[in-house]
Amino acid sequence: MSRSFSEAEAKLTVAVCTYRRFDVLSRCLDHLCGLRDAASFKVLVVDNSLQPEQSERARQELTGRHDGLRYVVTERAGLSYARNVALELCETPYLAYLDDDAFVEAGWADGLLRVFADRGRDAGVVGGRVVPAWEGGKPEWLEGLLLAPYELDLGEEVRRLGEDRWLMGASIAYDVELLRAVGGFNENLGRKGDLLLCHEELDANTRIRELGRSVYYTGRARVLHVVQRERISREWICRNAFWEGVSECVYEAGLDARSFTGSQVETLARRCAELLAGQRELTSTARLLEARHRFAREGRNAYGSLGLKSPDKPVAEVYIVTPTFNSAEYLDGCISSVLSQKGDFRLHYHIQDGGSSDQTMAKVRKWQTDVESGAVSFGALDCTFTCASEPDNGIYDAILSGFDSFDMEDDAVMAWINSDDALMPDAVAKAVEALSLTGVDWVCGQQNIRNEQGEHVWDSRLSFPTALVRAGACDGKNWAHIQQEGVFWNRRLWNKAGGLNLSFRYAGDWELWRRFARYANLVQLPCALGVFTMRGGQVSTTHLDDYEAEKERILPRTERNRRCAELTAAPEYLYTHKVVGERGRMKLAVAPIDPYEIPGYEGGGSDSRPKRTKAAATDDAAGNGVRPRLSLWNICVDAPALHRLYLKSPRTVQRLLTAVKHRALVPLRNAWRRLRVYGALQRTGLFFPEYYLQHNPDVRESGMPPLMHYILHGSLEGRMPNPLFDDRWYRLRYPDVSMTGVNPLHHFCRHGWREGRDPCAGFSVSRYLALNPDVREDGGCPLRHYLVHGIAEGRSIE
Repeated sequence: MSRSFSEAEAKLTVAVCTYRRFDVLSRCLDHLCGLRDAASFKVLVVDNSLQPEQSERARQELTGRHDGLRYVVTERAGLSYARNVALELCETPYLAYLDDDAFVEAGWADGLLRVFADRGRDAGVVGGRVVPAWEGGKPEWLEGLLLAPYELDLGEEVRRLGEDRWLMGASIAYDVELLRAVGGFNENLGRKGDLLLCHEELDANTRIRELGRSVYYTGRARVLHVVQRERISREWICRNAFWEGVSECVYEAGLDARSFTGSQVETLARRCAELLAGQRELTSTARLLEARHRFAREGRNAYGSLGLKSPDKPVAEVYIVTPTFNSAEYLDGCISSVLSQKGDFRLHYHIQDGGSSDQTMAKVRKWQTDVESGAVSFGALDCTFTCASEPDNGIYDAILSGFDSFDMEDDAVMAWINSDDALMPDAVAKAVEALSLTGVDWVCGQQNIRNEQGEHVWDSRLSFPTALVRAGACDGKNWAHIQQEGVFWNRRLWNKAGGLNLSFRYAGDWELWRRFARYANLVQLPCALGVFTMRGGQVSTTHLDDYEAEKERILPRTERNRRCAELTAAPEYLYTHKVVGERGRMKLAVAPIDPYEIPGYEGGGSDSRPKRTKAAATDDAAGNGVRPRLSLWNICVDAPALHRLYLKSPRTVQRLLTAVKHRALVPLRNAWRRLRVYGALQRTGLFFPEYYLQHNPDVRESGMPPLMHYILHGSLEGRMPNPLFDDRWYRLRYPDVSMTGVNPLHHFCRHGWREGRDPCAGFSVSRYLALNPDVREDGGCPLRHYLVHGIAEGRSIE
């Protein structure tokens, strides 16, 4: 018998967000904690009442009454902000939000978790049944469509909801990794004091659906939601519709809610009051429904009359530190690359020297004098150049000293660049614009490496999913390192993570990225922001053993290997955050990583695990994971003749390389991928050549091998490879398969049947396994067993 969730380790955190309703909160928690098993779920309260004394009294009373209760008091108001605080603090795989005036029934947590367990990775959001508990009783006129804001009852069974159905925020649960991947809740939406906006759950759920995950409802997770007397009126229904109309405009326009001034909020509230005062008596349900539509329209009109627009962006303050020690030989190039950065920002540049004995500080002071006198121009709106020299305890101590010399605000942009490295042109301007996007706190560029002579050696477009960074897998062995040159973040994230850990001397950046990944998603730009210089005697090569030892001390390599293998086993569920578009038109995009970024993944089935990545494939020979792969592309780039031609005519070489790439290398790569899929499908035994030829006579006439025709054309045209696999149905049923571009049959063989996905409408994987326990014990693909053996043995699929 399977173990119940209440007997297992806690997988769910229940977050109760509250605003100045301490009595109601107390009753909710008494009921919630009284029902729960100690190991069933954790309880977290986020109090954003902005009433310190009352909140502290409530915290002491409730934490003393309920063991294990965590009570957090915030310094900002806003429902979406409170929910994001809960998301940040959550330590379990799933997070449920419960209103402070809702009372859960027994089995509520198990009902939510059961859907996540049964539906596997397809379930991104699960909502429960919401039954209203009317204060003073339900009025007779409140019926039909008018009940939509108060209750959600779609029956007892589990249902996958379409985009036209909504869940209620009174009881809703999320896959934590997925909610973090989409950036949590949009803080421009949701209630904030007198600004009665909504649609924050709709926005989050829509972004989750865009990643190919589904929203589910279960009637077995039931809550009683108290409906206060003031909400049981015709006036409240109309007022609610008015603010829904305003919220729709904010949601569609992507407006920052901070754009609303106090007078504008009063204008909206006054307009709503005027409409209510002029409203005729609503004596019937039909008239009330008509009034709801009218008030929603008037809410949109009232928003339009304000002429709101996104506020002008403030001038960004950028703080960059360069740690240095005896680097007079190559420091000029680093300083020049920083001062030449152009853009609408103010640059604060500090060089922290560790007590050099060469001419380093003489050079630095000359640069400082030239900047202050105007002898050296800079590309920013303003520039301050400072320096200091004193013995330190290593590079990270110097970097911290440099940042401590600044007086920064939370929105300040931060970075450090080592003295032998450089920033790419316009790197700071691109990073500043990306960091100005909502939900972006940390960005990096593509990897870019040069040698001591300044010649390009290697670059990479490898993705860095935040989940891999957080797991410590970006260690140069399982996955490539994040190139520190070209990483930018804001002061807010730096404070959350606690800054650099001075107990590290070599792996401090790797450890800092891991802590950053706990609080924010790493966002990648489609270009290089910095360049790393490979030279003899640098710390990254001479102290490689010490570097590995520090990582081993924090997180053993065997554990990093295990985490990486688990995460990359299904890369279509491993998300990367990227900025798309050019400067001035940037936007944030979230998508699964390309499975082909993981060598060994294609054709290996679910039992194969990647041992190395592209960037780490030759790290033993190089010693630091930066040696370029031997490929035609790199041979072309490194060819001396091509290099001489490049010096004479860079544009000609660029056109030549682009032509080679798109006319030769890309077609060869695509052909190789198709051959790998061909071999993998041959081994599965789920492609029936005779069946395919019988139902597609044109394939026989063409003379093309049936399996290759299916891979190239048949799958896209909806042709079936066997009697019980419907490509078109599979794509529509599971949109994430379409997003990744993986062949549907190939996806089903590698992952689909193990995740409980069905091959067509007439065959249920879970049902067949339940009817035939011997098939489950055998561990093979149920569809293949039925087609090869089950039909002949008379086994039922009904």
